[in-house]
Amino acid sequence: MSAQRFFLMTGALALASTTAPLSAQTIVTDRPDFTESTATVPDGRIQIEAGYTYSTFGDFSGHEIGEGLIRYGLIPGLELRLGVPSFVSYSADEGAEDSDDSGFADASAGIKLALFESGLAEGLPSVSLLLGTGIPTGNAEITGSDGWEPQAVLALGWQFTETLSLGANAGYVQRRIFGLDDATDEFSASIAAGFPLFAGLNGFAEYFAIRPDLDDSDEDYVDGGVTYLLSPTFQLDARVGMGIGDTDDAMFFGIGFARLF
Repeated sequence: MSAQRFFLMTGALALASTTAPLSAQTIVTDRPDFTESTATVPDGRIQIEAGYTYSTFGDFSGHEIGEGLIRYGLIPGLELRLGVPSFVSYSADEGAEDSDDSGFADASAGIKLALFESGLAEGLPSVSLLLGTGIPTGNAEITGSDGWEPQAVLALGWQFTETLSLGANAGYVQRRIFGLDDATDEFSASIAAGFPLFAGLNGFAEYFAIRPDLDDSDEDYVDGGVTYLLSPTFQLDARVGMGIGDTDDAMFFGIGFARLF
């Protein structure tokens, strides 16, 4: 198992969303789960999201601190997005000796465009498109990437009732893997259900899959967690998950926050 696959997992977990009902809160985040929401930040406002993740994957264990995402509402239905490089440290048991390393991950930049907004219980999903790229600002030996990585995500969201929602994503990334001359294609898919627990506290349950165009590299995960609304513009979150199938030796947990200004 390569370091690239480990950091791909933790990096992907930095790009998640809460599926809490729109009617129950002002802030709608793209953390803590893998599935991106369809909501955009209100025009003229800034939203900051950040967190921490601990992960294990086979012989690797690591910490990712930061997970920063800055979102700015440019006009109604369109936001600009800047991913701030996280600080990553990991250790690997390589038989006779352990190896440790640390450094900064890559930055990212992109947009989210709302294509269609559905009303409550209409049956049709709201639809948004996310376009962006990873920017090779970090240490390639740490991140596992070696160049610009264009990406696109189609996000769907259903609001069945005031308190029950469903989100789904289909994504593509052109990976530039450190040590390989040619770019490789990577596809992903996810589905997440959001539900209320009690005042201010919402939960989610999710499945997501990552399919790199590499041999024996398929990844499947299930996770769940909670978001807690301290105010209409400030949210805390926590999550835990594990790999299934060929990635059943993986697990992760994390905490974070988001603030709308």
